[in-house]
Amino acid sequence: MYRYHSQTFPPLNRLQGWLCLILSALRFYCLTHQLGRQFSGLVPMYTEPFSIDYEQNALLLGHAGYHDSINRDPALPVKIVPDAEYENSDRFSGAVTYFKYKPGPVTLINSVWDGERIKWMVAEGDSLAGPFKMEGNSHLFCRLKADVGQFLQTAVENGVSQHWVVISGQLLPDIERLCTNLNIRFHS
Repeated sequence: MYRYHSQTFPPLNRLQGWLCLILSALRFYCLTHQLGRQFSGLVPMYTEPFSIDYEQNALLLGHAGYHDSINRDPALPVKIVPDAEYENSDRFSGAVTYFKYKPGPVTLINSVWDGERIKWMVAEGDSLAGPFKMEGNSHLFCRLKADVGQFLQTAVENGVSQHWVVISGQLLPDIERLCTNLNIRFHS
């Protein structure tokens, strides 16, 4: 049996088990991304944490792939670069958009199944201005409103996936109301 966030998958072959696991995680991301887009009228960005800067109380978040350049920092260029995730493992590695996220307020949302219903962990912060922080992946350098160490501790204790949807703006109260209306468990 394969388990993912309290979901059990039948003992299929290993490839089928991993596919079930990946699709289970993907559906929560897609739901969060689409709800974020419909709810806010903005274009969310798919990310995962890369590193922590405790001195600046900030996370470096980003991800390879196609990202809508409407979220780019207008002071820096948008590039099309080889996809670093696949350049050494696939003969057709493809290309990705590469930019730094625009400065300003942001809301981060993580979505998982907690065994009973969807749960969102939400945080607010600011995407900081400045130069690129990394090569190859679209990214943002985000100073959290909460203490970054406490935020990560709470995230681990509550159970989250590695992927976070980022939406421009401070949307926490509105997202809390949305979660109440849709019976999504909310934590910030």
